[in-house]
Amino acid sequence: MDNYEKGVAEEEEGGEGTAVERAFEWQRVPPLREQLTARALAVSFLLSVMFSVIVMKLNLTTGIIPSLNVAAGLLGFFFVKLWTRALEHAGLRTPFTRQENTVIQASVTAAYGLAFSGGFGNYLFGMSSMIAKQATEANDSQNTKDPNLGWMIGFLFVVSFLGLFSLVPLRKIMIIDYKLIYPSGTATAYLINSFHTTQGEKLAGEQVGTLCKSFAGSFLWGFFQWFYTAGKDCGFIAFPTFGLKAYENKFYFDFSATYVGVGMICPHIVNLSLLLGAILSWGIMWPLINNQNGHWYPADTPPESLKGLQGYRVFIAVALILGDGLYNFLKVVRRTTSSFISALLKGLPISDDERAPKNLAISFDDERRTEVFVRDHIPPWIAYGCYVVIATLSIVTVPRIFPPLKWYHILVAHVFAPVSAFCNAYGFGLTDWSLVSTYGKLAIFVFGAWAGADHGGVLAGLAACGLMMIAVATASDLMQNFKTGYLTLASPRSMFASHVIGTAMGCVIAPCVFWLFYKAFDDIGIPGSQYPAPNALIYRNMAIVGVDGFSSLPKHCLSLFYSFFALAIAINLAKDVSPNRMARFIPIPMAMAIPFYIGASFAIDMCVGSVILYVWTKMNKGKASAFGPAVASGLICGEGMWGVPQGVLALAQALEHVGLLRTPFTRQENTVIQTAVVAAYGLAFSGGFGSYLFGMSSKIADQTTEANDSRNIKDPKLGWMIGFMFVVSFLGLFSLVPLRKIMIIDYKLIYPSGTATAYLINGFHTPRGADVGQVLRLQLPVGFFQWFYTAGDDCGFEAFPTFGLKAYANRFYFDFSATYVGVGMICPYIVNVSLLLGAILSWGLMSLINNQKGHWYSADIPSSSLHSLQGYRVFLAVALILGDGLYNILRVLHRTICSFVSAARSGPTSSLPISDGGRAVTSPAASFDVKRRNEVFVKDQIPKWVAYVGYVAMAIVSIVTIPHLFPPLKWYHILVAYVFAPLLAFCNAYGCGLTDWNLASTYGKLAIFVFGAWAGAHHGGVLAGLAACGVMMTIVATASDLMQDFKTGYLTLASPRSMFVSQVIGTAMGCVIAPCVFWLFYKAFDDIGKPGTQYPAPYALIYRNIAILGVDGFSSLPKHCLTLLHILRARHCHQLGKRYVPKEGSEVYTDPDGHGYTVLHRHILRHRHVLGKRDTVCVERINKAKADAFGPAVASGLICGDGIWSLPQECLRWLEATNMHEVSVEENE
Repeated sequence: MDNYEKGVAEEEEGGEGTAVERAFEWQRVPPLREQLTARALAVSFLLSVMFSVIVMKLNLTTGIIPSLNVAAGLLGFFFVKLWTRALEHAGLRTPFTRQENTVIQASVTAAYGLAFSGGFGNYLFGMSSMIAKQATEANDSQNTKDPNLGWMIGFLFVVSFLGLFSLVPLRKIMIIDYKLIYPSGTATAYLINSFHTTQGEKLAGEQVGTLCKSFAGSFLWGFFQWFYTAGKDCGFIAFPTFGLKAYENKFYFDFSATYVGVGMICPHIVNLSLLLGAILSWGIMWPLINNQNGHWYPADTPPESLKGLQGYRVFIAVALILGDGLYNFLKVVRRTTSSFISALLKGLPISDDERAPKNLAISFDDERRTEVFVRDHIPPWIAYGCYVVIATLSIVTVPRIFPPLKWYHILVAHVFAPVSAFCNAYGFGLTDWSLVSTYGKLAIFVFGAWAGADHGGVLAGLAACGLMMIAVATASDLMQNFKTGYLTLASPRSMFASHVIGTAMGCVIAPCVFWLFYKAFDDIGIPGSQYPAPNALIYRNMAIVGVDGFSSLPKHCLSLFYSFFALAIAINLAKDVSPNRMARFIPIPMAMAIPFYIGASFAIDMCVGSVILYVWTKMNKGKASAFGPAVASGLICGEGMWGVPQGVLALAQALEHVGLLRTPFTRQENTVIQTAVVAAYGLAFSGGFGSYLFGMSSKIADQTTEANDSRNIKDPKLGWMIGFMFVVSFLGLFSLVPLRKIMIIDYKLIYPSGTATAYLINGFHTPRGADVGQVLRLQLPVGFFQWFYTAGDDCGFEAFPTFGLKAYANRFYFDFSATYVGVGMICPYIVNVSLLLGAILSWGLMSLINNQKGHWYSADIPSSSLHSLQGYRVFLAVALILGDGLYNILRVLHRTICSFVSAARSGPTSSLPISDGGRAVTSPAASFDVKRRNEVFVKDQIPKWVAYVGYVAMAIVSIVTIPHLFPPLKWYHILVAYVFAPLLAFCNAYGCGLTDWNLASTYGKLAIFVFGAWAGAHHGGVLAGLAACGVMMTIVATASDLMQDFKTGYLTLASPRSMFVSQVIGTAMGCVIAPCVFWLFYKAFDDIGKPGTQYPAPYALIYRNIAILGVDGFSSLPKHCLTLLHILRARHCHQLGKRYVPKEGSEVYTDPDGHGYTVLHRHILRHRHVLGKRDTVCVERINKAKADAFGPAVASGLICGDGIWSLPQECLRWLEATNMHEVSVEENE
């Protein structure tokens, strides 16, 4: 048992031994600015949104809101720990203290508290015409006010801060002098304290893991149910579990994970009370009263009318709630009065048993806590002044929102609000029972009757209820958080500030979340719907009773009302006078009342949760106590958060029904999306995460024997990668913007991929094209299924020896990858055949070289060394890639020069090359298409000075910053690169427009040689070359991508300005997204970059060795490796042969670059590609039209589905790696 556990035990026993604060004695109490941090507020905002959604969903379904303080503290701890771990990897370390954890919890509590006390499920929604039309009285315009986002946010801002200032001057009296316990606040404080001990942190980590699992399961369960819900009485939520007759009487299990979780948190007696109330009402009373249809009330009464059965349901529930509330109110008043008398006569109360303890010597804990609590003083004048100012503001503004509520009504309410707030906060501190709703109901009766039936008394009563409820609720919540802060040594100022910030967030978040539900679901507030908001009708009917009396109720309803009112008081009295062993079995009237109105389904859900927890406790009490709240919170949060996408989907559907979403989805908008996405994911390639950038790392450097010193290594870090992307990625966009008209209109460059994309987009926006677009489906289940059967690198479907073990040893097998099957369907046949041929050639050749082990290279050299077989693999691949790149760059330059000569001879309007044949064609008269496209393309001019200034500004920024990131790359290196970059970008963009062949990687390799050699072997030349490669590759790639997208936009009539802006936005997104995705892979897989693993990153080693070659030369290669490089020069003859043979013959010439890739990488890729192309050939033979129309869509779906699955896969792997690391650290300790 550590000091903390001893302290807790001894403090509970009242001992004077080792105190809780002894465990934290060595820690300094952080100042205010270290408690109220930016990360704490950011996490608070995220959690506030999450919990507001959950509370709103609970509020609109049953109105039962369990305490989420524990979940808020636990999740706050988890998110900030995640934040600090990420910053630790970036070299920043700021400790996460219990005080900061308390600030998060306080802020979140304040924010989501307004989702309840704001009245969105009771008084505020009860004002709406949707609720008013369910009653026959007081449903005129002066007693209704429909929700609107503007006035709801304004109303909350002018009334929500009053409660905070009302009790601030009394904080020392209530926490230190009266020693009020605030059981929930105390429990939360002990939980937070425990998180920040060694043992507690480990347990908290396990609890978070459990919470995340139950959250994911609950969220996915909600998602799964959504597919089977087509209406109100459809799907799992309306499954007749106990038969159709029971279903008619609301007895069924609706598979709600939320209320199963709520049932696990709520005490067993609450759940049993709910079930008893459901049986009493829907099982006995309502069927019997329904039999009196035509006797007790007219047979033709509408089911929602209060003059029929609905009147009995509502007012009997109201009777139980009022009886229970009144009894507890009088009980708390009596207890408060007794405790005051006890304080005056004997001492100060510290519990709710009315006995004052003897004054003990002040313990170390009390002394330290009191010192901190008193030190950060909040001047009383601030509280008084702010209360008066805000009260004045609300007196002026609230009558404008609710005209029946006059200024003098509000003045009286604000006079009595501090008294009511004190009574509630004092009783809450003694009993943990907040009577907020009871004070609100009293306000309904008092101010509703005062306003009068003829002057909007119903609306006035409901609005006054809101004033009183919010003031009382925020005051008691603040005092409870002061208690939590007192026990965690959090500054009272930070607690007050966090509560103010949380309240401000809640004033915006809660109305916005309610507005989402309100606009998304047409039937919200209607009995029997998914969100019946039962308390809204109950509160409205209370207001009607308070104003009009009971004259309009059906027969015998008033007698039943009085009977159940008396029954509620009798049950409470019996509970208080009975012995404890009997009292715990007596039901709670307030809980019994809720199913009277909305049915038994949620009560059954909660009882299921109660049974689960009971059985778990019997089997393993320790684990149930530790992990039960985490599982329950996960179940509540998961399905609760599913309400957000569900609401958005429902909102979109609702808006479409009323015509607000009938704005057509145009091809121009489609083009903008495509452009932004291409720009973003383009940086995942040109950013070098699989080539030059990862090639800088020690993981890749360790596989070589040269240039692996610190000057030539830079390990990936999220911070510098994002910074590097931002300072180099925008230069390419500005470099060619002034030439867009010349290249698209004057030179009529085709850009085949851009043109094909444009025709595809144009096709989508025809009736037939829409059907083609429908085929695109994510293939997530394939990757998800394989994941269950993969336990390691050489396990599962991805390592199945399809062609036998001998072939598998030589990397020949099919790994069932949907991604590369899809890629094979898209790539030309010759590319796939080239890959397969290169695989056969290389790994067949490699086995012959491997037989020379001990002759050509030393037998004891590690397999990853370039002096071994790995050297042959790498440099043969490099030879093929460099030879192919050199040939193509010379070919493109030749073609570019020829096209310029042709344009100069024939004039600017004729004989311009529009294909890669280099031959001029006769230009016909401009067609309607060309005229219209030219008009749109020229109309939205992008000023040239924007491009020039943007390029120069970005160049200056990068010249200053890049040498700080990569010291071997000097400022003059970068300056020279930026002088030549636009020229190379133009050559590449022009060639890409002619041939569809982007040579960005070739220009990057040239930069490696030039700048690596310039920097020199002894001055970090390898790192300088790789960094220069990144600068050049990024500029050249983004420039050609932009020009290709200009071509797509030209053919779809998209504005060039929109294309440029979407490219800039997409590039900015890519600068963040690409490094973050790479970082996920990098941290999830320890073996990333190693040959033979799942993610070998072959080009990283290739690029690094190209840099080594450029700096050091060929001296370090193994025997005969250089000879083989010379032999492979025959590839130039191969390329020339492909160039000059007839087209029919050239189609069978394989692609040497494909050969080069397979020399190093595994053959499985080849089998996937070939299988994908084989499928395409078969489909084409069967039905060519369908293959042409649907082949790209099917291929894209295979690629996207399997690719997207990698994201959750990597998250799971990262969590697994983190847990394994923590276990290893603990074992070492």
